[in-house]
Parts: sequence; C-alpha cells; structure tokens
Amino acid sequence: NPPLIIALTSAHRHKDERLYGVPEISSADIKTASRIANPGCYATAANLSLWPLRDLIQGPAAIFGVSGFYGAGPTPSQRNDPERVEANIIPYGFGGHLHQREIASFVGVDIVFAPHVANFFRGMVVTTSVQLKKPSTVEEIGRLFAETYSDAPSVIVTDEPPEVALTAGTDLCAIGGFALSGDGQTLTMSASLDNLRKGAATQAMENIVIAVGL
Repeated sequence: NPPLIIALTSAHRHKDERLYGVPEISSADIKTASRIANPGCYATAANLSLWPLRDLIQGPAAIFGVSGFYGAGPTPSQRNDPERVEANIIPYGFGGHLHQREIASFVGVDIVFAPHVANFFRGMVVTTSVQLKKPSTVEEIGRLFAETYSDAPSVIVTDEPPEVALTAGTDLCAIGGFALSGDGQTLTMSASLDNLRKGAATQAMENIVIAVGL
C-alpha cells in the first residue's frame, strides 16, 4: 500500500490527486485514501456551517470571518504584526481569498467571504448569513445541525453564538446562535474553532485515525 500523506498546505486542496478530507463528512472516502488534503481553518468553520444547509440555500452565502493574527500566516506581514493589530482589526483578501474558492468548491454554493485579523493570537469566529429557499424555524435548523453532527465528537451545536474563547485551545468547532428573519428565510449563525488545532493539527490527526482504521 502507498504511504499515507496528509497535506496541510493550501497547494493541494481540490486537486485530482488529493482527497479533500473533512472528517465529519468524508469519512467513507478517507478510509480508502492515501493522499489527503487537510481543509483550511476558515474553510473548516464555513464548511461545517454550510454543509447541513447545502440543499436549502438560494443565492450566495455571505461569510464574515475574524481570526487571531496567527491566521494571517507565518510569513511576517502587516496582517500579523502585533504592533499593527494592537487595538485594531484589519480587513483583507476581499474578492478572491483562497478559502472562498475552497469553501464554494466543497459545499457547492456561491460564497462571498470577508476575512479580518484582530488583536489576539489564535482562534477564529465566522458569521454566516444565507437565504433559504423556503421559510424555516430556529428549532428546525437546530435539529438539522444536531442530527447532521450527532456522530461528530469535534462539533458542538450551541444555543448562543459561539465566541473565540469557547474553542480556543480546544479540538472543537462550535456552531450555533441560529437566528432567522421575520419571514423565516434569512438565516444567520456563527462558528468558532482554534485555527491551530481543529483548523489544522487536530483535523489532520482525525484524518489519519480514519484513514488507518483506528
């Protein structure tokens, strides 16, 4: 058998020779894969937020993300300069951020993505708004997410919008705070995770565990 390789960089995502490995969703394919591309951190939060809704959405999904400055990458830049982010929030990457294409390709819906860097080191939160094809209720949405991730120990569904502090330093992705417009068709929700753990290393370990059958 070929050796198992997990690619953490963005270079191999959605390439024919690599399986895009989302443990909660792609486990059947991961079990037979030897080349797996680990999803990005923002993409993980967005993918898990949108996946249960993928057949219910009309129009593009709007995603507003705020990450600790580690999420801007290890290469020194204005976006991860501690002095520049002090008492500041920096918008960047509008219109063509690599995670925008990554999320849209996996979930199969159009995405408008607006990432930001804020004055903390690790963790992130994304707030997503979508238009639904037909009216729904908060209870129905909550049940849909709870059922979708009932066998996913790394995903928790919360009543209140999850904050960065809830998941920073943990292996969890928290999704919740579901809210609907008066007509029941515009849904807003948030998700948070640690970009170093569930957004990277933990998810890689989850893919390894599934791939080798542990």
